Amino acid sequence: SHPVHLYVSDFDDNLSREPILTRFIQGKESILASLDELTNQLPELKKQYRTYASFMSAGMTDIFSEQKLAHALTLTATTFASSIAWNDGKGFFTMEELPRAAQTSSINAVTSLDVNHDQMPDLILGGNSIEMHPDIGRMDASYGTVLIRDTIDAYKVWPNAQTDFYLRGEIKQLETIQHDSETYLIATRNNDRVQIFNIANGSEY
Repeated sequence: SHPVHLYVSDFDDNLSREPILTRFIQGKESILASLDELTNQLPELKKQYRTYASFMSAGMTDIFSEQKLAHALTLTATTFASSIAWNDGKGFFTMEELPRAAQTSSINAVTSLDVNHDQMPDLILGGNSIEMHPDIGRMDASYGTVLIRDTIDAYKVWPNAQTDFYLRGEIKQLETIQHDSETYLIATRNNDRVQIFNIANGSEY
């Protein structure tokens, strides 16, 4: 009922389109950017909002006219939960949120393999994002998540203490390789060395 919106339009008529992200605060749609950030994009607004207090109390429709907003490309997000889309085989998908343990941070990489050898594909997730907007903060609470396929359409979490997989840093890609009849998980990270784990025993190399 209070989604996040992204508006993209030439708000200051300079032949260049600007993106503006909004969220609802106490029922009012407000701009996520600070006054300084917004006026760097749209200098004309410095005349309209000379104090932080006046900007703080202004909603999106106070700052921009209905006509401006009507001509903007508008995208809407009603959830930020990491989810899985189940395909019914007929072209229809059902969205389902992943377990809570998978929601502790962003997810940047996913690989599928049979971790517990029950002939059902499991998921290993890696993530974290450090370079975030100051109002959002760092997303760095994940050490990777292993989701075991519990039934045909459900997963359960295997704790890191049980798997011994601790994916640290900003995980950007996950791949598996076979070597000498062993399966290894390779995790590449931003500005850091590669992590390699033995799937059978969780040993890190």
